[in-house]
Amino acid sequence: MIKLDNKTITRLHEDLINQGNAVKIMAQGNSMHPFIRKNDVVIAKKITPNILMTGDIILFKKKDTFIIHRLVKVLNKKVGSIYFTKGDANTHCEILSGKNILAKIVGRQRNNTFISLEEKKWQIYAKFILIKRAVLAFLKSLKLAPLVVASF
Repeated sequence: MIKLDNKTITRLHEDLINQGNAVKIMAQGNSMHPFIRKNDVVIAKKITPNILMTGDIILFKKKDTFIIHRLVKVLNKKVGSIYFTKGDANTHCEILSGKNILAKIVGRQRNNTFISLEEKKWQIYAKFILIKRAVLAFLKSLKLAPLVVASF
């Protein structure tokens, strides 16, 4: 059995994605909980960043680590677009350029259940997550968030 370090595995996955292959990656963290949980398998597929939409889940690379977060905002600038991503369970955003984006997550497998994120119902779910986040931020600014979160 050959044992590879994470840096090598990341490089191999990146090469496969850049060649146009869909790649299965096991989620390691909890930043996308509850939608993607630790040990879920996600399917990443190369995409050009200019066709991404808010709500899409993307794979990007930070140093030698893959990160999977939801795209929450895109600013189009003359010099290129700026992408804001956030894990569903996180409180902070990551800001990146299109060159950092490797792929779009197009599917998720948990146990023996596979879902395609390209189905309309999951695209609607993604929009719901963004709206819920905006509403909670607004309520928090009014200092009402703890009351509302308790009733969810």
